[in-house]
Amino acid sequence: MRISAWSLPLLVLLAACAGGRERVPPPARPASPSSPVSPLSEMSPEQLLQVGRAYNQRGQSRKALEVLDEALRRDPHLCQAHFEKGLACSRLNQSARAQAAFVECLRLCPDHRQAALAVGMGHDLAGRPGRALRVYAEALKHHPGDADLLHEMGNSLLMLGRVDKALAVLERARAAGNASADLLGDLGYAQLVAGRLDQAAETLARARQRDPRRIDIALNLAKVHLGRRNFQAAAGLLEEVVNSQADAAGAWLLLGLARLRLGRPERALAAAERAAQLQPALARAHFLRGVCLDALGRGKEARRAVRRALELDPRLEEAQRFLKKRR
Repeated sequence: MRISAWSLPLLVLLAACAGGRERVPPPARPASPSSPVSPLSEMSPEQLLQVGRAYNQRGQSRKALEVLDEALRRDPHLCQAHFEKGLACSRLNQSARAQAAFVECLRLCPDHRQAALAVGMGHDLAGRPGRALRVYAEALKHHPGDADLLHEMGNSLLMLGRVDKALAVLERARAAGNASADLLGDLGYAQLVAGRLDQAAETLARARQRDPRRIDIALNLAKVHLGRRNFQAAAGLLEEVVNSQADAAGAWLLLGLARLRLGRPERALAAAERAAQLQPALARAHFLRGVCLDALGRGKEARRAVRRALELDPRLEEAQRFLKKRR
């Protein structure tokens, strides 16, 4: 999942758009930016929309925005122009303007599927999954069974902690024909959170086959292996990940745990130290360093590392228990 904060119990000390439907008539004359056309001042709002869309398709977002703003100045009810404006603003990293444009598009055309997806994802990224959920629910009234809307609704439900409901919705998305690595990765993650480790292992393995480059899928599959106490499989997968992406702090952290469970504290310590080096504020990396140092009989250094973990995250219960037992 793109936004995740779930974990399993102790083994899991470490778990921590384009183009809406056409709504304007074809332009009366060619509207490609590279075609000989009349000056913008002589074009209709619909023609300006086509020019703005062509600029968007060519990656010329600033020019697209200029033309689309002119189209909307003349006809503020042109909902597809709002959608294209949202795309241009998104590519220019103007997230507030993009969201406002997508919202206006959806207000004018409530059945605009791509605008609903954009608005919902904007709410999710801003930490408003409840509002995203309402957007997807309304959009599904116009597009029943739409796989993409169901997929994003499932992610919003996961963010709200409604795991069983999220699982049901993500399964509906898969049944509707979405078998992408993205959907399978999110479904497998939901199964992991729900404790359905056998199902999660199968789903995430399939997702990884579809896109072996996805680090998040590999990490969730490694968490499944850890939860099933298949430490060798977890270590093998994670070594493959760090060999291809050496700066993946989360992979080093999980690799350290897998090595520790395999009875290799020295190699586990090396992985934990690499994770802490890559991400110094990662409290669990320092905690794992402490656990490895303790296993190697280096108690003073272990306590220092665990205290550092608590400085970074005072709520880390495993670290609190560790120090309490060693007082």
